[in-house]
Amino acid sequence: MRPRFILPELVLSWLMGSLLFFVLEPTGSRIPILEIGIALIALWWLKPTVGPAGIWQIIAPLLLLMAMASWGAVRMHRALSSALSPPETPRVTQSWVAIEQLESQHAWGKNYRARVLKSPQFPQGGQVLLAIPMDQRKDIWAPNTKLYVSAWAQTNTQRFWRLKGYKSRWRVHELCWDDQPSAQAALNSWTTRWVERVGQQVGPHWPEHIKALYRALVWGRKQGIHPQVRQRFSQAGVSHLLAMSGLHMGLAYQWLWWVSFVFWGVSKKTRVVLALGGLWTYAWICGLGPSVLRAAGMISLWILSRHSQRPGASRQFFWIALWGSLIWQPLFVFQVGFQMSYCAVAALIWVYPYWNKWWNKRWENAAKKQTNHAVLYRGIIGLSKPIIQLMGISLVAQLGVLPLSLYYFDTFPLHFLLANLMLVPFMGLIIGFGLFMGLLPAETWWAIPYGGLLEGLWAVVDYLGAQEQWVLHLGSS
Repeated sequence: MRPRFILPELVLSWLMGSLLFFVLEPTGSRIPILEIGIALIALWWLKPTVGPAGIWQIIAPLLLLMAMASWGAVRMHRALSSALSPPETPRVTQSWVAIEQLESQHAWGKNYRARVLKSPQFPQGGQVLLAIPMDQRKDIWAPNTKLYVSAWAQTNTQRFWRLKGYKSRWRVHELCWDDQPSAQAALNSWTTRWVERVGQQVGPHWPEHIKALYRALVWGRKQGIHPQVRQRFSQAGVSHLLAMSGLHMGLAYQWLWWVSFVFWGVSKKTRVVLALGGLWTYAWICGLGPSVLRAAGMISLWILSRHSQRPGASRQFFWIALWGSLIWQPLFVFQVGFQMSYCAVAALIWVYPYWNKWWNKRWENAAKKQTNHAVLYRGIIGLSKPIIQLMGISLVAQLGVLPLSLYYFDTFPLHFLLANLMLVPFMGLIIGFGLFMGLLPAETWWAIPYGGLLEGLWAVVDYLGAQEQWVLHLGSS
């Protein structure tokens, strides 16, 4: 007997080791002892089955599993050690901080992940959750923007934020910012301001909510989206349109691949490299969030395997993308967007093929029927096939995230199929033409029909999101 050792086991052992350390922190040193105990129990259980001769073939995989789990624990330890411990009693602090990314926004203000650069009260530095009220926000800040803040530092009592590694929360009541950012901060600030300028020049006569919708749907910049607009998308069951995911990355790559054909005489491999470079540039502009990294990574692996004549399975790309994302940032595992993105993709990889196979059999049986209107019948089948496939993708993806949606938001839209059928087909036009228009120097004549398309999308979302009777509220009495 020779056991097979595959990628999912490595990834899951790495993930279990990191989560085990998080649960046992600060007593994470017990992990090797627990691993040895689990390994001995496994060896004792396998010995009667495998026999003394084959037991050594089991030891090597178990040792590799332990090594992966220990590596995950080390990565989680390093991620958690960067979190700034709060003071024993709340107090006011004046510190230099650097914005890393936007975590959430509400009607009162925004929460940012920030890194402490210089602080008399906290010389050890670290990461904090920086809460900035709306009246203090004077600009759209890019990652690595330096701020000098006067804030009220206190312990973070909300379990959701503590799970993401934020032990301390600073509520800002006065701030100013550095006017000489570093080169990396200047580059990130340039992309943020460029996207802001694109929204102004593409449709200068558009309403502000349409400009914000354009920046969110096409470029992944949701800073200007009003919380009520987000709520409408969520209640309509199409909040994934605002989150940069596989839909956006796939459409962006397809458009970039078509654009690469303008380079006459260039080899196919060169066009693939150009399209992938454009894809990752687009992902960088969109912020490189968990869902963006997952989508760009899986698409890149699929494209490279396809053009290198070494086709791989979607399941392998799923595990590689999951592992790579967690190695990049172990605390991604506690982010709602990360969890929902991978649950939706897992459902599509492992469940959707059964849906497709079941419907293909029905279509084949229906096409074989001999009727007086056989040509019309086959035409109806051909037209209904893409609709049924789109319904299957939406249904399977929503069922994949259903437990998380009920747990985090206590709501579930019952009319999500209708909303996705009405809106998803238009996303190709919105993203494709939106990217193309963003590269033009000024407003063009087709900004008027494009703005009408965005207005129509928002009208449908606003109407469907307002139908409270179709939204299941788990916590309602």
